[in-house]
Amino acid sequence: MRSAEIEQMPQPMIGQVTGPTPEVGDANPFKTANAPQNHIRISRSINMSTSFLPPDSPNQPYITLSALDAGYLWLPEREFVDPCKDPEAIHKAPSLAFFLVHPNGTNLVYDLGIRKDWENYPPVFVERVRGGTRRIDVTKDVRDSVVAGGVDPDDVNVVVVSHIHYDHTGNPNQFPNAKYHVGPGSLELIEESVKTEDPQENWFRDELIPDNKARIHQLPPYSSSEWKPLGPFSKAFDYFSDGSFYLIDSTGHLPGHINGLVRIGPNRFVYLASDSCHFTSILSGECAIAIWNDDKGNQKCVHSDVKAAEAHVRRIQELRDRGGENVEIVLAHELGWDVKHRARFLPGTFL
Repeated sequence: MRSAEIEQMPQPMIGQVTGPTPEVGDANPFKTANAPQNHIRISRSINMSTSFLPPDSPNQPYITLSALDAGYLWLPEREFVDPCKDPEAIHKAPSLAFFLVHPNGTNLVYDLGIRKDWENYPPVFVERVRGGTRRIDVTKDVRDSVVAGGVDPDDVNVVVVSHIHYDHTGNPNQFPNAKYHVGPGSLELIEESVKTEDPQENWFRDELIPDNKARIHQLPPYSSSEWKPLGPFSKAFDYFSDGSFYLIDSTGHLPGHINGLVRIGPNRFVYLASDSCHFTSILSGECAIAIWNDDKGNQKCVHSDVKAAEAHVRRIQELRDRGGENVEIVLAHELGWDVKHRARFLPGTFL
């Protein structure tokens, strides 16, 4: 968990506590939790170069996309952007999740946000909430949002978690009938973390994934031929095999970190950037990813591989620049997005 001798913060939020598909068949080459290790902006429609993103097929399916409330957390500005306007500023940011419906009837939840019963997180996080070095607010979690949107949690078929940080894994047992997907390397991250010298400092534990390990399917390794180039990205996984929803290799923030590219209409896409960066000022080029010193003088960064994270941001910028009004980019913790786009939350949609 180091890059260029910069130590990654396991979780980057500091503050004070305020209070307590088509169905993916079993034949698909996903790695299950107990499988052997060797097996694995919305816009007007305009013309876009067919060599950049795949054009619509003659009978192209489109995804109905909605946002979901999934809690809030506080982001210290100095730990995320350089330069920062105010080193003392701490921002309340949403932890966004999303609800996707494929025309075949598959209900998919992308990211699970923060769990209400935070005392069931790994001890290292619980201690920081109680001690005041993590601040969260989960009045409504992702299950509440799904129910409020008129969907029975039992009717959720698929869960995709962009990466296994606590503010994206939520309560992993709330959708009992759903297959649960994580990016390549995620399960290994949990397996390797058991070697942590101090178990109380282990951020990546089984509490972050479903109790029923048979539900867990890790995406094929990046060496698999199922990952193909797409636009500025070298590796994309066509989840439904019909060009409606792609998972994108977004290595840099954390091993197993993935993004989502959702086709919501004719040549219209939404890019779910997860934690590729946390502030829009990084995408605009106004700021860079921050590297900062803790109170012991150790250099830290919210990304495990800074160079890879920077390179991925450049690819997202290319997607934005070349996609123009056909592509909207949404960050998982984008300040104010939840207020500005309230009509897009389930049962509302992006269109």
